[in-house]
Amino acid sequence: MLVGETIQLLQLNRTISLEDSRPEETARRYLKQSGAHALMWGIVHNVDGQSAPRLYWTIPYKTIRAKKLYLLEKLELPALGSAI
Repeated sequence: MLVGETIQLLQLNRTISLEDSRPEETARRYLKQSGAHALMWGIVHNVDGQSAPRLYWTIPYKTIRAKKLYLLEKLELPALGSAI
């Protein structure tokens, strides 16, 4: 992040279904409609009685899927690299 730059979190209250034939396109459409730079979305699995989200990052030309499930006490966001 650049000095003086701020982050604004937006909650879209929309659903992206992994059962859709192209959930990444739905995510990009929501991203464009919101005017945001990145969209984080995903699905929550139950692992040994704990919630374990699988996260996706969508930017205008790419969607990145987390390689592993995240246990909430060890949550690390997937790297976008130089994608933005």
